[in-house]
Amino acid sequence: MRAGAREYLTLPLARAEMAGALARISIRRSATSHGKRVSRKLFVFLGVKGGCGVTTISSNFAVALAQVSGQRTLLIDLGLPLGDAALNLGMIPQYSTTNAL
Repeated sequence: MRAGAREYLTLPLARAEMAGALARISIRRSATSHGKRVSRKLFVFLGVKGGCGVTTISSNFAVALAQVSGQRTLLIDLGLPLGDAALNLGMIPQYSTTNAL
């Protein structure tokens, strides 16, 4: 709620509920952008096994991207149940991916 969450989904997730939520957010996003087209990119870093350095690479990439672009950057570590991205960045997270989902 602090981050402005408007949609809440309960487990188990139903496909229709998820599709409806995505449709509503898409409508809200297009209404608030006022015709401006903002370029966004999604980068996915996937390791074949634990310990191969994907968290280190993705953390460093996110920091470099934020510095070079001067824009806000979001890094989501889906290494459940615990991810190490916050540790790599020297942060103590207040919320987890579970909170976001």
